[in-house]
Amino acid sequence: IKVIFKDPSGPLVSQRKLMVYDNKGSRVMTMVSTADATGASTIDLSNLPKGIYQIDLTDTLGNRLSTNKVILQ
Repeated sequence: IKVIFKDPSGPLVSQRKLMVYDNKGSRVMTMVSTADATGASTIDLSNLPKGIYQIDLTDTLGNRLSTNKVILQ
């Protein structure tokens, strides 16, 4: 399962951090990603069990750019 995560600031932010949390609030994955020309980053969630996850996108300074929920079935 790969999730394409669109950054609202577009391709202008070169690097960003994607952090994935489970439904208990525990961080289960962190990755630094570089956006493509459209401002999208791809994260592979295939190693996570079924459940509800929150994905936080931050810039290199730690400012939250976006938060989304993902349900893996």
